[in-house]
Amino acid sequence: MDFNKIEIEEWPEMHDFRRLMAQEFGGGTDRGLVLLGASMLDELLRRLLESRIREEVADELLLSDRPLGSFSARVKICYGLDLITDREFKALEYVRKIRNAFAHKIDVSFETQSLRNLCENLYEAAPLTNGQPTSMRAAYDEACVSLAFLLVHHTQRVKGVEEVTTGPTGPRIQGIEP
Repeated sequence: MDFNKIEIEEWPEMHDFRRLMAQEFGGGTDRGLVLLGASMLDELLRRLLESRIREEVADELLLSDRPLGSFSARVKICYGLDLITDREFKALEYVRKIRNAFAHKIDVSFETQSLRNLCENLYEAAPLTNGQPTSMRAAYDEACVSLAFLLVHHTQRVKGVEEVTTGPTGPRIQGIEP
């Protein structure tokens, strides 16, 4: 998939995200790639929730030390509110598990068998991915980027910015087939 074909004027940081992911993918560490991808998805989940929560209580709910301040809580509430599909929920849960492994273990890499299994499952679950990834790093990278674009798309949909088309694998970004 060519993510460069997708223009998101309202979200200029997506261009920064793509650039940073490309830098980490090209020469960064496995840990850096994982943490960057999970951090961006966490931020996009926060924005998706902000689009549905009353402004006057958003900080009370979404700041890091609040009920919806963790990646895990944000994934679960987005799923519970039908803001993300079953497939996206599964993929985000794999991202969470991979992120936790890199955040809490010292000797871990994409070559660790348990992480390879998680990355394979993530790639299979992530919408808009296809074919076989060239490596587990590539699988994680592509899955995170596709999830990021879908979260932006969902946020725009909730805000009424654009129409959504839904296929058997969930929402589709106009012009991009999974």
